[in-house]
Amino acid sequence: PSNRNALTADGLKKHAEELASVYHSRDPDITKTEATRRAHKAQFSLIANFCTDLMRAASGGSLAPLNAAYQSDIAALADSIDIERITETVRRLSFAEYELERSVNTSLVLDSLLIDAGSLLAKKSV
Repeated sequence: PSNRNALTADGLKKHAEELASVYHSRDPDITKTEATRRAHKAQFSLIANFCTDLMRAASGGSLAPLNAAYQSDIAALADSIDIERITETVRRLSFAEYELERSVNTSLVLDSLLIDAGSLLAKKSV
């Protein structure tokens, strides 16, 4: 997306803290860790939706993107990314959600996900 800082570890953590604060204010009985876990799950869903749009565009699908506001970004990325890399990123997001449920250290799960997903922005292999 246009605001690439949002997709950095610091950007995602900052956004998660803000979202966790909202979750916690609406349900004060949950812990800060649980609120952060819920925030990361929401982020993972949004990233997976973006990846779905990338896969559709990269494969020539004609369905409208879920993230219509980012249609030009999606089209540009779809031309430069291997569909296999996108698929692997979605798999990794799913595994990260699984890890998130089992880990006390939500920050470590996010860092690990971002390291693994770093290849998403790599150019297509020829």
